[in-house]
Amino acid sequence: MKIVISMSGMSSRFTNAGYTVPKFMIDVDGKKVIEHIVELYPKDSDFVFIINDNHAKDRELCEFLDKLDLDQVEICCVPVHKKGPVFSVNTFESAVLINSESFFDFKPLPNYAQFSSTNDIIIQDFNNDNINDIILVGNMYHAEIETTRNDSGNGLLLQGIGNGDFKEIAVSKSGFFAPGDSKKIISLKSKNDNLLIIANNDDRLQIFK
Repeated sequence: MKIVISMSGMSSRFTNAGYTVPKFMIDVDGKKVIEHIVELYPKDSDFVFIINDNHAKDRELCEFLDKLDLDQVEICCVPVHKKGPVFSVNTFESAVLINSESFFDFKPLPNYAQFSSTNDIIIQDFNNDNINDIILVGNMYHAEIETTRNDSGNGLLLQGIGNGDFKEIAVSKSGFFAPGDSKKIISLKSKNDNLLIIANNDDRLQIFK
């Protein structure tokens, strides 16, 4: 999977607070913010970083991104702006990008997947029909002061129906219910079962068979 990370803003709040590097280059617990973000995707190593023209002039910054422990790194630039995420992101929909011959087709997920923010997904054929399905978890309880808490998500199973399209599977049918501040979901195979394990912020683990 190709991971696209947009970080083209000016980091104005951090600059005004005295920081001299972009937000994604700030050190936190011995690593830069962008390193922590990359580590959220341990199974992926193909990344696209979107930065602005001013950052692109910083050779040390670009070399740092290029030398991250990844198989493929692409750095894209956009003009300097002061519009924050509005400039580089024109939708907040959770979606899939379908790899076509020339580019990626943007396909928003069904409505139930838009109720809250999505934090993690697993792409897997859950019903053995040779079409990939999606199971996702989300919510964000600890929002910034200027944004509201996201807590409308209950986790969701989306059945793949071909051509990159999906349909929602009701909780009563799927049995999958994850209403917490869910940050991570992993799939594990035990001796007798396939397990889904969900990590919830400040709460217990959830395990589904």
